[in-house]
Amino acid sequence: MNSHLYIIGNDNILITVNGVFLGNAATPITFYTEENALLYFWAMPLESDYKPFAFSLRVNPNMTLPQEFGTIIALPARRYELRLCAPKYQTEYEPPIKKILQSIKVKAESSQNNFQIAEQVNIAQITEKNSDDKISNNIIEQKINNSEDLKKQTNSKDNLTRHPNNNIQKTSVKISQDNKDDIQSNSISQNPVKSNSQKSNQQPVNKTKPAQKGAAKNYIVSLINDGADRLCIEYGKDVFYHALPKNLKNLTLKAEMLNSDLVAAVTAQKEDDNLKDKYLLVIKGKPKKYEVKIEGFFDLIHQEGKKISALKLNRDIALRGKVSVFDGQTLEKSDEYYVYVNKEPNRAQDIRLMPIAVFEAVKCKDFSEAKYYLTDSLNEILTEQKLEEFFEDYVEILPNNYYSQYPHSFLLIDKNNKASLFKAVYKNNKIDNFFEIEFK
Repeated sequence: MNSHLYIIGNDNILITVNGVFLGNAATPITFYTEENALLYFWAMPLESDYKPFAFSLRVNPNMTLPQEFGTIIALPARRYELRLCAPKYQTEYEPPIKKILQSIKVKAESSQNNFQIAEQVNIAQITEKNSDDKISNNIIEQKINNSEDLKKQTNSKDNLTRHPNNNIQKTSVKISQDNKDDIQSNSISQNPVKSNSQKSNQQPVNKTKPAQKGAAKNYIVSLINDGADRLCIEYGKDVFYHALPKNLKNLTLKAEMLNSDLVAAVTAQKEDDNLKDKYLLVIKGKPKKYEVKIEGFFDLIHQEGKKISALKLNRDIALRGKVSVFDGQTLEKSDEYYVYVNKEPNRAQDIRLMPIAVFEAVKCKDFSEAKYYLTDSLNEILTEQKLEEFFEDYVEILPNNYYSQYPHSFLLIDKNNKASLFKAVYKNNKIDNFFEIEFK
């Protein structure tokens, strides 16, 4: 039985299989082989920062790649998508001495009741539009109404219509199959808010000795480079480090006492970032008890009083952004919701994009937008709960570029990197049904 391999590189990567040169995987390569064939791959990145790599595969639905080389998506009918990611060379050079980039001395006796981040506002450019357009600070207040908000508004008026007897069938009656989530954080549907606090690795040099009476108690908070950029907090002989992401520029540091705890904040930008993402790190605690309260890349950071709001653009069809809200006193996450960057959702006109728009909307709990793309008859069957349950186990959606015999279809990929093909049926430029295509 023949199998199809679709080889895709994250950059310019020259691919050789079993001694035969196939081409540059910057443009997807299609390779035909037999199921269970043993293949030897040699990959040569053209960028000097990336190193060559090699691996072997026995072609079958259970084959995997080492994580540093990429992932394999198992498609229906013995087809496989190889997403190759060339590893970077490790920098071996270590500076002979530690370089202090910035340093702040904080008196332990001093205390504030609210923390102000170093730079309160970052306006990012919207890349989906022209470069002159800006994200307004006001959009972080324009929360998208999700189903729970609407239920609160409508239950009291008995306006909410339910359809308890309409069940999604597993075969092909107005949807097939059952049951992911998020923007990880890294990704992301809107889950119940989880605490952003993480224990960070503390590296004590020696046990902290109690300070002598009358001795000055000061924290020394520094940005250092000793082969990598790191945040360093010193209190007596206790030393704590936290590594920063690579390739940052315009680093700024702020530190002060907040209700007897030290709070340190770092802001920066990516060196090669065209999207103007802002990096924010906030750490809070005492010696041996430091916690990472906020860390990530955001498109806009805004603080008003004791409320810190951080926006991360989804860059989806509707142009949504995810807002995380933190309390300026506790630095705990107090809210999380989605907004439209342009106040109103951008909508797909091409019917081939409509399933993708529905998937993205459901993952953000934007059910009213998801239902916009469905016919009235399908909306009568699909409650918000059923929509959420159907897409629950899927983490990605792709247009169908591999099965030309099935137009108007799309691929849903689950948590195990297994893909299923679904066909959409349209009526009056709306989705009237979709069902899974079974392969023998």
